[in-house]
Amino acid sequence: MGLPAEIILPILQILVIVGFSPLVKGFINKIEARFQCRRGASIFQPYYNLFKLLQKDAVVSETASWIFRANFK
Repeated sequence: MGLPAEIILPILQILVIVGFSPLVKGFINKIEARFQCRRGASIFQPYYNLFKLLQKDAVVSETASWIFRANFK
């Protein structure tokens, strides 16, 4: 194993863990719904929720101080 493999493998592992963790959460939610005799949401629902959350803008109050506003610029 050379240097590229020592760098690429940990990065790939992080990407796989971050990429599949919403799928695991969706699977758990689906199983919990089945145990409660419900249909439950799709196993891909956490991905939809993340995509929707990333599309939102930050909301800053008009009465916020200049220090608070500086963090959002």
